[in-house]
Amino acid sequence: MTVTKSAGDKPTESKISQIVKLVSRAASLWHTPDRRPFASITFDNGSVRNLKIGGREFRYKVSEAFRGETKELASTATLKDASEILAAIAVIDGDEFKPYVRVARIKDVIYVDLGGDEWQVVRIDSDGWDITQECPVKFIRPQNFAALPVPEKNGKLSQFRSLLPNLSAEAWVLIQGFMVGVFDPTGTQPVLVLTGGQGSGKSSAVNLIKSLTDPNLVASRSIPKKIDELFIATEHSRIPVFDNVSHLSGDQSDALCQIASGGGYGKRMLFTDSDEVAIETKQPMILNGITDFVTRPDLDERCLHVELLPIEPVERKLDSELLDQFDKVKGSILGSIFDAVSTALRRSGDSRLEERPRLAELAEFVTAAESALDMEPGEFGLVLKSQSMNRSLSRAEMEPVIV
Repeated sequence: MTVTKSAGDKPTESKISQIVKLVSRAASLWHTPDRRPFASITFDNGSVRNLKIGGREFRYKVSEAFRGETKELASTATLKDASEILAAIAVIDGDEFKPYVRVARIKDVIYVDLGGDEWQVVRIDSDGWDITQECPVKFIRPQNFAALPVPEKNGKLSQFRSLLPNLSAEAWVLIQGFMVGVFDPTGTQPVLVLTGGQGSGKSSAVNLIKSLTDPNLVASRSIPKKIDELFIATEHSRIPVFDNVSHLSGDQSDALCQIASGGGYGKRMLFTDSDEVAIETKQPMILNGITDFVTRPDLDERCLHVELLPIEPVERKLDSELLDQFDKVKGSILGSIFDAVSTALRRSGDSRLEERPRLAELAEFVTAAESALDMEPGEFGLVLKSQSMNRSLSRAEMEPVIV
């Protein structure tokens, strides 16, 4: 039953109290280290969802529960006031937890949020991987968060390469390394840079990689010029994608380095007070453009550069054809990626590199997974080393000679 209220009606204290008691009884209230309030709510299907107090999904769930108990709908003002009280309880009395988006690593176990309505996760350890609803970490979901394919056992990563026939041998090694490496959140995170002329399939390649690692309803966006907007963009996705990049300013390059290596950005919340909003992050990223746009050595050291070759007309597919092919094998491909992640965890002690290249943590992790990938032993490290040397020589040739 819908309750109609006049414009002058105000929410009664009894309804606010009812909502506060209802949520406090049914949910676990907690906060993040930066004092953001959350509620962990158990749904009818057994899933436990971590919802930001006052957020859209939280309000919908509270409205549903309140209506089920009272046969009435709570007004917007009632929900707002109740949410403010619950937020205070979560911050003052609730436990503190570190939240995770999409991927978390606890010692030698990696958890991946599949993103579906049942809030299932993939638990990966040295013995393999399984899908479960039991998870010791607090996963949260940004706006536009989307579901990964349901992974399948006994998959083959080579099925992915057949979708992109214009990959060179080096490009295929680097893409494999990126897709496996992003599921290990330790160490500096890789920045995948895809370049190529028109007709090289950059957008298709980005969309497929994104779908297998961190799907989002907004797959890509233009890179923000303002640094605060660049950091804010990273809050909407575990692996942000910046499309059609043609130039990076010094400030943008520095910010991308901070995001990949782990850094933060703070700014005043309002011009009228001294409160500060802080964004702390460490994330992989994908950037694409027609020509090489990474010129700063510090950012270059964090990048995996993939140049896509033009697609021959006889090999070109319609987008609908490519997606149909991908839909048939995406679960199998993702399962093979998780097999490789498990192999990396199992063999991590055997993959210490004598000569550590840039992105050393990534290099060691992927090297440990090579037996489960389409690679020869030590190939990933050799490709990284070769690319680093070539780009260093190229930069040296471009630098002006002072006489």
